Amino acid sequence: MSLDIWSRDDIRNIILAANAASADAAMQARNADDSSTAQQVLSAYRDGYEAALIAVATAFGIPLADGRRLRAPGVVIPASRLSVSYRAEQALNRLLAAHEEWTT
Repeated sequence: MSLDIWSRDDIRNIILAANAASADAAMQARNADDSSTAQQVLSAYRDGYEAALIAVATAFGIPLADGRRLRAPGVVIPASRLSVSYRAEQALNRLLAAHEEWTT
């Protein structure tokens, strides 16, 4: 068994993805059954599901709740990935500049 290390950003993205998938399934169920009782049951289920995800996020110190709803506070890119992206961009710029020199 390997040892995986998860960052807060990874956990946050997993929680938000789980919430999005559940919301999509809930919308499909809502469209399939318009009865008042079904709507109430679905609403109660979604409230409990979101509360569970917020509890997990809180356990990891990840602020996701905004007015009792999950929110995505924007795209979070870890600094280590930014530095890789910056280096890749610089390498691409050097390659393109070299290509221009070769073709002229």
